[in-house]
Amino acid sequence: MENCTSCGAKLQPGVKFCTKCGSRVQMATQPMNMNTSSASTAAMPKMANEKMDQLKKQSMNYFGWYLETIKHPSKVVNESKYFGLVSFLLHTIVFSYAFYAFLNSMFTPFAKYLAAEKSTFGFMSAAVPTGMDLYFKIFPLVLAGFVMFIAVGFVCKKFMVDPQTDMFSYTNQLATYSNSLLIAELLIALFIAVSMPGSLTAQGPNELIRNVEMLSLLFFIVPGFFAIAYTASIIVDRAQVKIDKIYVVLIAVMSNTVVFFIIMNIVRGQAQGKYMETIGKNFGKTIASMLGIDAG
Repeated sequence: MENCTSCGAKLQPGVKFCTKCGSRVQMATQPMNMNTSSASTAAMPKMANEKMDQLKKQSMNYFGWYLETIKHPSKVVNESKYFGLVSFLLHTIVFSYAFYAFLNSMFTPFAKYLAAEKSTFGFMSAAVPTGMDLYFKIFPLVLAGFVMFIAVGFVCKKFMVDPQTDMFSYTNQLATYSNSLLIAELLIALFIAVSMPGSLTAQGPNELIRNVEMLSLLFFIVPGFFAIAYTASIIVDRAQVKIDKIYVVLIAVMSNTVVFFIIMNIVRGQAQGKYMETIGKNFGKTIASMLGIDAG
C-alpha cells in the first residue's frame, strides 16, 4: 500500500485520486527490464543468421533438385512448390539476354548512324532502344511468353486431364522436363556475346552467315525441345480422361498460338505507333532538311 505524495494518507491499491485531499495519485513507473531488452537485441542478429542459413539451405536444395532434373527428368520428386517458379525466372533472365545480345548488335550501329545524321534522322535515334533499355523491353515480353505457356498448359491439364493438379505442381513438372534447356540457353547467350561483341555490320559475309546458322539453335532447336517438355507436362499422367491426351496438347498449342498472335499484334501496334508519332512530329523538318531548306 502506498501513501499520497501530497498529504501522506494511505492509498488503496488501484485508486487514481486521494480520498482525503483529492490530489491525483502519481503511479510509480516500473523500471525497464534491462535483461529483457538485451535479450531482444541479441535475438535480432540470431534471427537474421537463421534466415540466411535457411536461404542457403533452400539454394542448395534447389541446386540438388536441378541436377536431378537433368539426370532423371521423368523420375524427380518435386518437394518444394517454388522450385519451378525459380527455374522459369532463370529461363526468362537468360533467354532475354540471348535476344538482347543479338538485337543490340544490330540496333547499336543503326542508332549511331541515325545520331550521326542529326540534320535528317537524328530525331529517330532516341526511338531505337539499345543497352539496358533494350533488355528491359525484351524481358517483360519473354516473361509474358512463359507465363502464357504455363497458364494455358495448366488450364488444359486441370480441366481435361487431372482435376487434382494445381498451378505449383504443374509449374514444377514443366520445369522438371525443361530444366536442361537452361544449359542450352546459357551456351547460346555466351556464343552471341563472344561472337558478336561489337556489331553485325563489322563482320564479313562468311562470319555473318556462320553466326546466323548457329543462331538457328535459338529459334528452332530450343523451342522444339521446349515443345517436347510442354507436351509431356500435359499428357504424362495416370489419370483417365474422356478426351484423348493428344487432342489436349493440340488444344493447348492452338490456344498458345492465338494468345501469342494477340500479344505480338499489341506489341507491333505499340511499336508502330511510337515510330509513326516520332516521324510525324518531325516530318516537316525531315523533308525540309532533305531539300536543303531551312525549316527554322
